Amino acid sequence: MKITRRQLRQLIAEAARTIIVDPEGNATPSDVAFAKGRIKDSDYGRMNPKLGQLMGLDDYDETSVGPDGADFRAMGRMLGDTMELDDESLRPDPLTPAEETAVDQLGYYSEVQDRPTESLIDLQQFIRRSNNKSYVNTLNRVYGDGDRLVYFISDMTHMTPENNYEDQGNELRAYSQVLNCEIEDMATIPQETNHRNPLYYQLINDYIRTGQATYTPHNINGLQFASYTIEGKTFIFEIAFGGFRSLYYCAR
Repeated sequence: MKITRRQLRQLIAEAARTIIVDPEGNATPSDVAFAKGRIKDSDYGRMNPKLGQLMGLDDYDETSVGPDGADFRAMGRMLGDTMELDDESLRPDPLTPAEETAVDQLGYYSEVQDRPTESLIDLQQFIRRSNNKSYVNTLNRVYGDGDRLVYFISDMTHMTPENNYEDQGNELRAYSQVLNCEIEDMATIPQETNHRNPLYYQLINDYIRTGQATYTPHNINGLQFASYTIEGKTFIFEIAFGGFRSLYYCAR
């Protein structure tokens, strides 16, 4: 039987998915379990304002994820299951074991699906050569899949001193202070979609999540953020509205 290129790409994508198998042997793709679990948790959080606060419900009607808030979310689900409701149909469905695993243990990593080994970037080489634009541009061509992995502030036409770096001026000035780097010499690695940012996820998973990076909190003019030093290279870890994440570093 012949298949089209599109069908082949779909089969490859399906085969590469991270699968969660629950105690009863049911298999669920982690990204599917994560999405369904987050919806259910948000439903729990909206049952009561105090319940929402306990579960980390934000302005976007999404609760927190990951191990750090897992105990509070579990408590919120338990309280939600015991609350009296006039209309029982409004009670959220409980999370399945796979959904709990995806939301509480894997967190955002649930959305990061397995990639072939040959697509991974040599992190130590990147850290050593991250200020080499020729090297970074090669990474962008090879791994960017049509988009850039790393953006240089000096190359972003809307980010100029003349317009005060658009609406990110305060943040960029604080980051440049910590990085001891001019804004024009900074680079950013945005987390937008999985295929565009393998470098971002490798840095997060291989260094930050495993505790190999030195963590330092900062509070500059009311702006709170964290920096991580990885093998002598400092990265700013930013979490913006809507959960959008970016890493900044000095590319000088």
